[in-house]
Amino acid sequence: MARDAGVPDPGALGVQLQGVWDGAIILASMTRDPGHALHARATAEALLAAA
Repeated sequence: MARDAGVPDPGALGVQLQGVWDGAIILASMTRDPGHALHARATAEALLAAA
């Protein structure tokens, strides 16, 4: 899907998005604060906009 959208390096984008997702899950479980998902979403949106 990323390739079809013209993303120059879809593999790198996927790794970056996975890192954001994994980090949010770890932080949420460590702090018991699900609000980290909102920050992860903003970060993912910025990555997608820059791709």
